[in-house]
Amino acid sequence: MIYFDHAASSYPKPKSVAEAMSEAILSYSANPGRGGHKLAEQARLAVEEARKKVAQLFSAPSSKHVWFYQNATMAINQALLGFPFKKGDHVITTMFEHNSVIRPLKQLIEEKGIEVSFIEPDENGLINAKNVIEAINDQTVLLAITHASNVTGAIFPIRTLQHWQKRKGLSCL
Repeated sequence: MIYFDHAASSYPKPKSVAEAMSEAILSYSANPGRGGHKLAEQARLAVEEARKKVAQLFSAPSSKHVWFYQNATMAINQALLGFPFKKGDHVITTMFEHNSVIRPLKQLIEEKGIEVSFIEPDENGLINAKNVIEAINDQTVLLAITHASNVTGAIFPIRTLQHWQKRKGLSCL
């Protein structure tokens, strides 16, 4: 079987993931931080350890900056709708973004008065970093750009954009 929809459900799971999930379910399936009993404490410690590892992997300042969500859509919605936008703030995104990016941005256009630039792909179906960089202005506060399209498989110039994002002091999603 060749499975192309990894973004939606990440199948097949690596064996180590299945084993870790099985261990958690069978050994200490409890709500972390919701009780003082042994299983809840084991679950809390497992979550804290996972946060530390993720923070280290992504060079986060601390594990307190790592939050786990039910899925990517919920996480992206929370990040966008929780961002401290002001009227006139500018966001740059692409025509390749998932609805979990596009819908909250459209809501924020209406509710907060932000402006959004949607970068179009070139004739090869790619996002040109030059077009993104040219769209940056004094009101730009956020780049919300996927690394790779799960529709076309195109990989976008994230490293180049990361350089500009840091140089301009922009947030990145």
